[in-house]
Amino acid sequence: MLINSAVFAQTFTDTASYSINDTVAGKQIQNGNDLDLTRVLRKLNGVIVTNVPLRNDLYELNIAGIGGHNNQVIINGIPQRSFSGHLSAWPLSKFPAELIKKASVRYGGDVGAPSDFSGGSVSVEMNDIPDKNFLYLRLNAGLAFNDTKNEFLAENHTGAAYFGYLGKKAELPASFPDSYTRPRYASLNVQEQVDLAQKLPHNTRATKYNSFQPDDDLVFGFGKHYKTKKGTRAGFTALIMHNRHSRMNEITTQLIPAIAINTFPFSDDRILIRAQSRDSVFYQNAQSGIHLNGAIEFRKNRISWKNYLGTALSNSYFRRYSVSKPSEDSLARDGMLFLKEERQEIYSVLSGNHAMGTNGKFMMDWFAGYNYSRFRNPDERNLLMRRDTSGAEQFELATFRTDPIRADDIYFTNSSRQWREREEHAITGGLDLSLPFLFFSRKSSIRGGLFLSSVTTTSTADLFQVQGRGFYPVEDLLAPSRYYPGGLSLTEYYTNAIQSAGAGAFLLNAKNRGNYTGSANTGASFLSIKSQVLRQVSLEAGIRAESFSQLVSNFQYQYYEGFKEPGILALDENGTVSDFDLLPSVKISWLPLTDLQFQANYFRTTQRVEPDQLSLYRYFDAAGFMVQTGNQFLVSSVTDHLEANLHWQPISMLSISVTGLLKNMYQPVENVVTHLAGREQAILSSSPQNMPDAIIKGLRTNFKLNIGASLLIFGNANFLDAKVQAGPLKTGSSPKIHEHDLAGVPAMSMNGGIVFQKKGLPELTVMFSHTGDQLSAVGSGISYELANGNRVTEIPDYRISSMEQLDIALSYKIWKQKIQLAAGINNILEPDYTSYQDLNGNGRFDNALILKEGDHGPGYYQSGTDNTVRQFRTQMSGYFSISFLFK
Repeated sequence: MLINSAVFAQTFTDTASYSINDTVAGKQIQNGNDLDLTRVLRKLNGVIVTNVPLRNDLYELNIAGIGGHNNQVIINGIPQRSFSGHLSAWPLSKFPAELIKKASVRYGGDVGAPSDFSGGSVSVEMNDIPDKNFLYLRLNAGLAFNDTKNEFLAENHTGAAYFGYLGKKAELPASFPDSYTRPRYASLNVQEQVDLAQKLPHNTRATKYNSFQPDDDLVFGFGKHYKTKKGTRAGFTALIMHNRHSRMNEITTQLIPAIAINTFPFSDDRILIRAQSRDSVFYQNAQSGIHLNGAIEFRKNRISWKNYLGTALSNSYFRRYSVSKPSEDSLARDGMLFLKEERQEIYSVLSGNHAMGTNGKFMMDWFAGYNYSRFRNPDERNLLMRRDTSGAEQFELATFRTDPIRADDIYFTNSSRQWREREEHAITGGLDLSLPFLFFSRKSSIRGGLFLSSVTTTSTADLFQVQGRGFYPVEDLLAPSRYYPGGLSLTEYYTNAIQSAGAGAFLLNAKNRGNYTGSANTGASFLSIKSQVLRQVSLEAGIRAESFSQLVSNFQYQYYEGFKEPGILALDENGTVSDFDLLPSVKISWLPLTDLQFQANYFRTTQRVEPDQLSLYRYFDAAGFMVQTGNQFLVSSVTDHLEANLHWQPISMLSISVTGLLKNMYQPVENVVTHLAGREQAILSSSPQNMPDAIIKGLRTNFKLNIGASLLIFGNANFLDAKVQAGPLKTGSSPKIHEHDLAGVPAMSMNGGIVFQKKGLPELTVMFSHTGDQLSAVGSGISYELANGNRVTEIPDYRISSMEQLDIALSYKIWKQKIQLAAGINNILEPDYTSYQDLNGNGRFDNALILKEGDHGPGYYQSGTDNTVRQFRTQMSGYFSISFLFK
């Protein structure tokens, strides 16, 4: 396997190790059992790694009991941008375990570290110089244990999809315009319409998927080590990685309980649910990448260059059954939802560590990095269909009822999409300086530095969608032959509502903006002093001055007379955020006994908003019958932290820590669910909002037991009470919000594991994590007192039920330790992921609300308690791995 290189210079992160709460490095990273970064992070006390539902290649973190968008990930010193506009999520599996040198987690603040978190931060350092030359190969095969079989409308990809590339087959022709409106298309003559429509690609086909969709994983690595007689060291580590996996799930979805007319314990003769569906979902993800890291060490200097180039393709195929959505055609009982995303990424960071002065005590660390990412989703299909009543397996696209519930419904068709393309450029740099000195004959150190970051984002959403009449087999539903005039009309979601603005001009409706450019700039400087003020007491104090500005400019298309050459018109309503924050930190450490340490710490951090959250887009999330919107009035959140920690190490192999904490979070950002346009019967809408202040208080405990170098047992538990005060929203026009739990913070969470490794014996890794019930989105509306004395709002809060994960991995080395065999089982407990609404107000998920169906209409109460917004079972999966260390 790969061997971690020795640390040449003690970086400032190591110098400030008091703020690092747990670290995994060296032999603790087991290549056979850990596989990738997601497994390595699970070995850190207090870190729970969760796969994002419906985004099978992204992961989010719960650190020290606080999840959601309150955490950050730092790779090689650079904070990583979120790969989701609505939460903090990252493609962590793109980093093989063989590449990871060290991973650490901090719960507390450090003025020298980027402070964009309220819960915690994980830092990862990658290998560069190997201790010796190597040539390495690992092959994995896996299988998900699920017997679901069904037919899906899939896409006919090129062979490049296997490696994570979308390929040219799904691209629009170069001659095809970026944006069209219905009047724009209708203005063409018949021949022009036929010619234009037939240029659209047709890549769909009916495909039967079953449980046997094997996973595969490949890592090929090689490294070179150089050393001169004068002591100069240099080398590089290169890894080529590829993995592909697929999963099947059954999902039940129920939306919009009518609390206003039917409160718990419900009446069976009144409408309860306005939308419901049962779905079969097939996920398929593939990614490939190249990691190339190198470094040189000479005298007291170290310079490192680390790079990544990769691509990933994510596909989700939904087949919908028993659909009921009264605002749509009452005979529509089937549907499909097809989502795909190609992601391309370039990552490069150059860094240096320098020990200067006579004794090398003056340290200078610096880094400069560049990130480029491109997201593409050239075609997204969300179709609600009616089946041919004659019994033939043919379908047509559903149309709106002649009497829609509200006029707002016309803005949300059966076809919708997110961003068609997004590009993001990020440039980041930093400088740290540290110098030890004597202060009244006491050991002290002073540290200072700078941090700069500049990010630009461009997003586009315009694309043709299709609707029309006539029954066809599912594979022919979008065939080019159906584009002839008379059978179809072409529409684009964001230009669905047209209004006149001057002679011959057609503008987008102001509510349907789908394009923006955004920029975010951060500049920070910090200074801290650490001193041994007394023999058993040390003091560290510092301050970070951080300036942050963010601008999101929304754009819309304007068409002039004759529908010639659409131009881009900038809107007046730009979203801006401008902050200047002073972020202090004070820490006192007292060592009354050699095995007992007490620490008290105060620090302040920020939590920034994402460009997607600040933009004025609107998107109909067909998977949840929910309109997602942005909010141009959002501002950053600030958190004050106060912690007291007791650390006890009674024996060298055992350490125990107990921390009491109090956090005051100002204007936290949460998603609020309201009726669209404030109308009782309209579609639900979810938007991010600055909430009233939140108070988090609780207890954090952890322990670690090392028995020799062969057995590690660790565990962590967090007990938190996080409440957001009642009151009006800081931004927006929604009504007063009730007191509620802070989103992403369960009352109880824990993680732990056992790691056994001894030369000549099999290596064993067992990992377990548990998160309790937590709120995910805040409801709104009138508060009702139920018969049981509890209260619930007209739109109840959205919550996620408790989840547990158990993984086991076993590996064994043979043939002079050159061949390693490994096997493992993931998600042994097969937990249900359940998003629900607590309709009886008791704060937990009791049992799912069961409905009986009407005559192709809304459901009625039959049994159960809580509304299941979305429920699916996480699949258990297994894998087998074989790796070779050639030299």
